[in-house]
Parts: sequence; C-alpha cells; structure tokens
Amino acid sequence: MKKVLFVQSSLGLGGIETFFVRLVKELSAKGVRPQFVFLYKKLINPKLLIELQKFSDVYYWQDLLSLSVDGVGEKAKLMLPLSSKKVEALFSDCEAIHVSNALTYLCAQRLASCLSQNLKCVFGIYHANELSWGGDKLPIYESYFRNKLFGAPPMVLFFNQSSVDKTAKANNFPAYPFKLFPLGVDMPSLRGESKVSGDKLRLVSVGRLVEFKTYNLYMLDVARELKDNGIDFTYSIFGSGPLSEIMAARIAELNLQDSVILEGDLEYSRLDEELSTHHLFIGTGTALLHAAANGLACITAIENEQAATSYGYFSELPGYDYHEQGMDFEKFKFYDLIAQYSVLDAADRETLSQRHLVRSKAFNMNACADNFVDAFETSPPIKKSSFIFYSFMFRFVACELSAKITSGERYSKKYEHVL
Repeated sequence: MKKVLFVQSSLGLGGIETFFVRLVKELSAKGVRPQFVFLYKKLINPKLLIELQKFSDVYYWQDLLSLSVDGVGEKAKLMLPLSSKKVEALFSDCEAIHVSNALTYLCAQRLASCLSQNLKCVFGIYHANELSWGGDKLPIYESYFRNKLFGAPPMVLFFNQSSVDKTAKANNFPAYPFKLFPLGVDMPSLRGESKVSGDKLRLVSVGRLVEFKTYNLYMLDVARELKDNGIDFTYSIFGSGPLSEIMAARIAELNLQDSVILEGDLEYSRLDEELSTHHLFIGTGTALLHAAANGLACITAIENEQAATSYGYFSELPGYDYHEQGMDFEKFKFYDLIAQYSVLDAADRETLSQRHLVRSKAFNMNACADNFVDAFETSPPIKKSSFIFYSFMFRFVACELSAKITSGERYSKKYEHVL
C-alpha cells in the first residue's frame, strides 16, 4: 500500500482532525503516502494544515472541478461536475480511500468514477451516532444512503464496542466487514515535569463547545457547587463553538468569572504545555486520551448526558469505551469525584496519575496506524458512481427544507441523538 486518499469535509481544530495529523506521520513512517481532498477550503485551520502537509499531499474539491465558477459557494460547488483529467492526474496511483460520513462517502464514489483503477474503501466511525441516528424518524435521504452503503459495504472501522453495537442494532444487523481497535495518541517518551503551582485545584477541559458535549453546561453548575462548599479551584475551558455565548452568560449568572475561564481555542502545538499546568482533566474524546498519556487524572464525561454524572476515572474503565451513552458502568456525581480528589495527598494523586499513564498505553499511535494499514489492504472496493450522490442530494435538500417548516429531523442534530 503506497498511497491512500482521505476525503474530509474540513480541517477544524478538533480531536479527530488532530488525530489525522498524528496518523499521517505514522503512516508516512510505514511507507504509505496519505493524500487529502477537503470539500471546504474555508474551514481549514492554518496551523494544523502546516502539520498535515509535512507528511501528506493536500487538495481541495473546488480545484478538481471541470468548471471554474466565481461567486458560487463551496457547498454549491459540490454539485458541479468533476474533471476526470484532473482527478486522474492526481490520484491515478492511489490504492485506497478513507471516508467518515455520508457526504464524504458519496463524494469518494464520484472521485472513484473518474479513475481507471478500483479503490479499496474504509469508513471510519468517529461518533457512535454516525450510522445509527434517526431511529423510526430516519429521513428518506439517510435511509437511501444506508441502503446503498450496506448494499455494497466498505470496511467499517470502529474505535469502541458501543459504536459496533449501536450501528448493528440501528440497521437491522447487516453484514459488512469491520475492524475494532482504539484510536491512537502520541505517547510522550518522557513525562514532562508538572508546572502546577499554588494550592488551588486546577481543572481543565479541551474540546469543541457543541450541544452533544453536554458537560460544558452542567459543569458550570458543578463549579458553583464547588465554590459554595469552599473548594478553591480554577477551571479552564479550551474550545469554541455554538455554546460559547450561552456558557459565557451562564458563568456571569452564576458569578463564576474569577474561577471559570473560557480560554478559546488551544493550538495543538501547545496542548502538552497547557496540560502540564493542571491537576484534573474533565471531558471526552481524543483530548482525554492525550491528557491521560501526559499523566493527568481524567474524569470521563458522557456525551448527551443530562445529569452531572460520570463513569468515573478513565483509568478504571475496561476496554475502549469511556464516553458513550448506555454503557453498563456505574455512574458517579461529578461534584463528589472532584471533591474527593481535592483532599487527596500528593502520594495518592501521583498513584492516580500513574494509573492513567498505564491505561493510556492501550491507545498507542503506532499500533493504531498498523491497524489502518491492514484495513486499507483488506477492504473491498468502493462503487463508482455519480448518480447516487445527486440522488442523495435531491432527497437531502427536500428533507432539510421540509424540516425547517415542520419539526422533522435535521442532519445537523444527528450527534445529539441519545441512542
């Protein structure tokens, strides 16, 4: 396997995007040259792009079109025809393709239709809802897409057992090839010296401020409770998103401005340094894995959880699941966990830190990259088609327009479904 193509919507500052930055470095070391096609050029983080381009080739959908049209938005440009000549010139020696949602899969089919060779296809499931949202209210475009997907399935990559189970159940247990392995994080060769100073308990969260990460809201009430009970702390929240203004207003309402700080986005290159100035990480996703690999104690947040409860410390959870809804794990109140941590002595905190370091080794980046290479080599070919894309888009536009008028299911809300 010499070249693989990733079709992605964008490159924002998020956990999956920083995961790809780590992954391409490992793939390159294994002799695999990654290529990327981004659908939206405007949604690119410049600093992440610089890191990505060190080990991969980057292109944009609008540069592959047969027509050059000014004054047309990037979403509208997805509807324009591709130039087979341009696609062939760039990807004629590509062997496999990676996608992560309906749109990137259908765009990958269009790219494949411009190439003479067959492209093996893997579909990465980076959120448990990706192929399992909707229930009995599944929109017709999503039903159409899944029928086409499972009719000629790619290799599906799962990164926790919960996603495997939910995807199978939501789609009536279809047959498809899949692999299950954990996402990888870089393992620091040496643990950096802690830079925590003073007696205050220093809490930190890193992640997008989006609706399905409900802990961003209820943790503010937990912070108020900590303050009311005399626990001296600061809570730094790194990230941006649609909840930013709501959170800022809530912080002011609870009079927490001196303790809870909305820090804005944290550049990936500063992540290790910033983590070293805190005691306790609160959150989900790859940021939690990175924090554990740096020796922070990590309290897991549960996506779409309405109560201020957690599965507890990441170090104590088995397998690869740690933030999914519906797990058969005991739940604990966030306030109790933080209050108990606040009275631990230095030796007990160090023991907990070491347990997280050991636990994080199951999420090794090198092993993760090996699994990706194996998946690329053993996956079935993607169907070559442009018709399926346009048929899907016709249904999608009709449903989204209808959902604005009625109370129908919106695609943008799919990650907020509690399964």
